[in-house]
Amino acid sequence: MSDDPGTGSILNAARDAQEAGDRGRAVELYTAVIATADLDAAPVAALALGLLWQEAGEENQALEALRIAAGATHPDASPVAAWILGNILADRGDLSGAIAAYRAAVASSHAEARPMAALRLGHLVVDEDREEAKQMLAVASDTDNARAAPEAAWRLGNVLREEGDLTGAEAAFQRAITFDDAMFSAEAACDLGLILSDRGEFAGAQDAFHYAVDSGKPPAAARASFNLAALLARSGDLDGAVRSYERAISLGSGNVLAQAAFNLAVLLARKPPFDRAKRAYRIVLDSGDEKLVPLAMLGMGQLLMEEADHAAARVMFRKASQSGDAEAAAIANGLLRILDEDSHS
Repeated sequence: MSDDPGTGSILNAARDAQEAGDRGRAVELYTAVIATADLDAAPVAALALGLLWQEAGEENQALEALRIAAGATHPDASPVAAWILGNILADRGDLSGAIAAYRAAVASSHAEARPMAALRLGHLVVDEDREEAKQMLAVASDTDNARAAPEAAWRLGNVLREEGDLTGAEAAFQRAITFDDAMFSAEAACDLGLILSDRGEFAGAQDAFHYAVDSGKPPAAARASFNLAALLARSGDLDGAVRSYERAISLGSGNVLAQAAFNLAVLLARKPPFDRAKRAYRIVLDSGDEKLVPLAMLGMGQLLMEEADHAAARVMFRKASQSGDAEAAAIANGLLRILDEDSHS
């Protein structure tokens, strides 16, 4: 608080007016405090005014106030203002301005603004400057900030994995998991499971996938269920694989849902009855997935052939033939010829 009791009183009055919903009076009083150039109270008032304008949707006024606060040397108000200023500028597409603001916040020791700005900065520059991105994500992940650290560690793990540094990626994913964050710890566990699976550490991979599945948080739980199912199928636990694919279908969307349904159909098509396999193929057909729909048409048609429903099988094979997938069309045309030959024999 300011050493000037008058300035402090005005600042408190501004806060009271804001809490009472009198925005006009709050603006007037915050502006008066800023005009004093008080080293302590003015940056605090500028930050409060910037947040008030941001909440009101008046971004230009918010930016003006936040720049005043960020440009000061207040240990709390200035880094917080720089972080929020960076967010607004990034959302506006002013990336150079956002980067400068985030760097100012990271240069501070503020427990909230520093890691949050480092996270946003790392995400912002990852395509242009991977070294700075890794440095910033490490800054955020090495803190105990529950808002920034889990996501930063997960993102750092993905950057390192893309670069082939699997040891570093594994450590980063493990770091993210320690926070037990509903979203990013689950995402990290799913990605860790893939690393362990590729390395042949199937028990550890299953533990990681189970952690993500148990989070119940899509899309991580859906991805983990899908990958766990593939792992179980590879180990011969087909019943477990079926259950995991069904869970992936219930949680997933897009390609994960379609691929899980397709893999489930293939597993269930190994022996009759084929009702469950056909239901899984219908999920694929309804998904509209360009790659998997023609394959599902072929699979469904073959099951219908097994059930001696040749008319329905022909419908599926004709659709596959006209799907635009050259390989599926060739197979479908061959199966149609077999059906025609059987009908004339």
